[in-house]
Amino acid sequence: IAISDLILSEEEEPVKELDAVCNLGYEALEPLHDLLKSPTFYEPLAPGYGLAPSRAATCLGNIKSPDSLPILLSAIGLQSFSTDEAIIDAMRCYEEEAREYLHQSVQNMPYGNLNLSAAMILSSLQPSEQTAEIALSLLKKPELRAHEAFLSYLILTLEGLEDSKLRDEAASLGPQLTQMLQ
Repeated sequence: IAISDLILSEEEEPVKELDAVCNLGYEALEPLHDLLKSPTFYEPLAPGYGLAPSRAATCLGNIKSPDSLPILLSAIGLQSFSTDEAIIDAMRCYEEEAREYLHQSVQNMPYGNLNLSAAMILSSLQPSEQTAEIALSLLKKPELRAHEAFLSYLILTLEGLEDSKLRDEAASLGPQLTQMLQ
């Protein structure tokens, strides 16, 4: 009942409904995962006016189950920017656990949409030296040069570079990166 109340809520910020679902804890995971995966709930004319996936992401961020990380990552870029924003906020709730998962995901080969989604989320998190080092190593791979959006997000994560040697190395890639992005 709590999940259906969340879906059908007419409130702009359904605090009571969000709390009720979050209080279910791990019991709510499967239906919340299903909500994020279902294209039906992204439709503005569907129950919940297309807000149910964003609300599900908010709940998953509060519950903080590691099992939700792949579901959140795969839902980025599916349907709506507001859902993407809620997913990024949910990932922030996981802190280092999400960062570690995203580090693995951004490096998986062959390259695909999950790499792009992981890079997008990483560029939205607080800068970190480890993220920047991973991005720098990926930027050096010639096989990724055709993926401009991916490269752009990786470049944004370089802000976290603190080591002066690595900063110089990133700067030396500048002309090469400019050519790649043209």
